[in-house]
Amino acid sequence: MKKNIIPASRIPELTIGLDLSDRSFQFCELNATGEMVGEGQLKLDRPVLRKYLAGQPKARVALETGGQSAWVKQVIEELGHEAVVANARELQAVTGRSHRTDHHDARQLTRLARVDRELLNPVKLRDAQPQADLFVIRGRALLVELRTMLINFARAVTKTTGQRLPASVSHRFAERMREAVPEALRPALLPLLRVLDQVGEELESYEESIQALADQRYPETRWLRQVPGVGTLTGLTFVLTVNDPARFAHSRDVGPFVGLVPRRLTNNSPLMEDRTVPLVPHLVFTKPV
Repeated sequence: MKKNIIPASRIPELTIGLDLSDRSFQFCELNATGEMVGEGQLKLDRPVLRKYLAGQPKARVALETGGQSAWVKQVIEELGHEAVVANARELQAVTGRSHRTDHHDARQLTRLARVDRELLNPVKLRDAQPQADLFVIRGRALLVELRTMLINFARAVTKTTGQRLPASVSHRFAERMREAVPEALRPALLPLLRVLDQVGEELESYEESIQALADQRYPETRWLRQVPGVGTLTGLTFVLTVNDPARFAHSRDVGPFVGLVPRRLTNNSPLMEDRTVPLVPHLVFTKPV
């Protein structure tokens, strides 16, 4: 029987796996023969990480996707190392481990990256600027959610007195409700209405920022805005989520990337299709409010 032997030229001289937590990272180092040559834990910040990586020869460094993986990858590449960002969701399916510890994660990352980086289902992270621009949209979404919560609270507590607040669009709610709030609830609700005023002002500022981003930095959104029902917010969210169209071999691959695929179920029977399950942040599907 012919054995599948990985050419030695494909195995790096040093492979490092980093498991990132909120304030620290666990590292594991393997040489070309698979021998562990280093393991430990360090504080997770730029100076410490740079000092650790600067003291290493050129290496393949693997880490999982997470909240801090973008800047860690940037530091790795600035120091001349090869960075491999593993798809955390796919990695769990490969390893079959649901209950893991930091040092086990670091070891698994290192072993898989040493043998074949494709086993980690590597992902391409957004550049710093598109990521920062996407945070503008997420910040706006957070304020919209806050406004909805405040309005729902005001309506709910008013109902406890046997009264109802009149209908109103969200951005005019505070203005219209000041005189309609029951006297007994004014100490409770008037401060919330003042907060709603401030939220409305900040939302207007967000709208201006989003429009400026679409017009000046991402002019390609104008093509999306020609589609009926697609406005500036939806178009810009889509462009920033896709980020680099060149990473998709076919246009039809974009649909599954944003979650437009049926879930596949198995129950000791042939595969069955279930409802569509989103695979990326819900903002892609959020209506402009």
